[in-house]
Amino acid sequence: MLRLVLRTQPRSEKSCSAPSPIRDLQSAFTLVELLVVIAIIAILAALLMPVLHSAQLKAQRVQCMDNMRQLGYAWIMYPDDCGGKLVPNVSTSSGAWQTGPSWDGLANYMAADANPTTTVTNGPGLVADHQGLFGNYVGKTCAVFKCPGDTVPGPFGQRVRSYSMNSMMNGWSSESEYLNGNTTDGNGNITSGSGPRGSVTSYRLYQAVSQMLFPGPVDLWVMIDEHGDSINDGFFWVNLLDSNTQWEDVPASYHGESTSLAFGDGHAETRVWSDPWVRDHPVYGGAGQEIQKPHASSGPDLPWLQSHTTALP
Repeated sequence: MLRLVLRTQPRSEKSCSAPSPIRDLQSAFTLVELLVVIAIIAILAALLMPVLHSAQLKAQRVQCMDNMRQLGYAWIMYPDDCGGKLVPNVSTSSGAWQTGPSWDGLANYMAADANPTTTVTNGPGLVADHQGLFGNYVGKTCAVFKCPGDTVPGPFGQRVRSYSMNSMMNGWSSESEYLNGNTTDGNGNITSGSGPRGSVTSYRLYQAVSQMLFPGPVDLWVMIDEHGDSINDGFFWVNLLDSNTQWEDVPASYHGESTSLAFGDGHAETRVWSDPWVRDHPVYGGAGQEIQKPHASSGPDLPWLQSHTTALP
C-alpha cells in the first residue's frame, strides 16, 4: 500500500521579522501625490460651492415666499373683521405717525437715521396689541416680517422687518406725492384725490376691498421685499405722477437678483429684476449708507411695478 505522508515545514524566522523600511517608504505618499490630492479636493469644492450657494438662495426664496403668503393672508383677513376696510398703512409723512396703529406697528422705522428713543427700530412692537395690526393674524410672531436673505445689519443691529406695503393700499400721508395725488388726514380719511371727492389727476387710493377694481386684486401687489438701505417706514412709494421713470423706494434682490411680492388675492410670486440699480445693488447697512433717491430706472422693471401698483379712476 502506498502511504502519503504530509510534512509541515517549520515557519521561517524571516516571516516574523520587522517590515522592510524600503517597503514602508514605497507605500507612503510623496509630496507631489499629496499636493495632487489637495488640488483635486479644491477643484471639487470649487465645483460644489455654486451648487450649494444656489441651493441656499432657493431655500431662502421659498421661506420668503411663505412669509409673503402669511402676510398676504393677514392682509385679507383684516377687512373681514373690520367692515371691509383695508389695514392702515401709516407713513412718516402722516400726522398719525407717532399715534396711529399700523400693519407694521406704531412708528416702526428701520432706516439708519432712526432715533431709537422715539421710534421702534426693532422689537415686539410689530405685533403688539393696539400697535401692530397684523399681530393676531400671524400668531404674534415677528419672524414672518423678516426675509431670510436680509442678513446685513443696520446701525441698530439686525432688522426684524424686511417688507413694506404698497403706499396705495390705504396709505396715510399728508403729502400728495407719496399717495400719487391724494392726501389723508390724521385719521386716514381722504382730504383730496381719488376718494369720495374724486379727481381725474389722482390715482386710486384703495381703502376698501370693494374699491380694488380695474385692475383687480390678482394684479395689484400689496407687500414687497425692500432693499436694506432703502427701507424706513413700512410704506413703499412708487411714483406714478408726471410719467415718472425714477425709482424712489427700491426693492430688494436677496434671492438671486429677485424679489418676493404678495398680491391682493393672496398669492405670492417672485420677480427677477433686470435693472442693474435693483438687481446688483449691495446692502451696506451703515449710517450714511442710505440709497440716494430718486434714481433713473432702466428696462421694464419700474413700468411693471407701476402697472401693478394702482391705476387712474
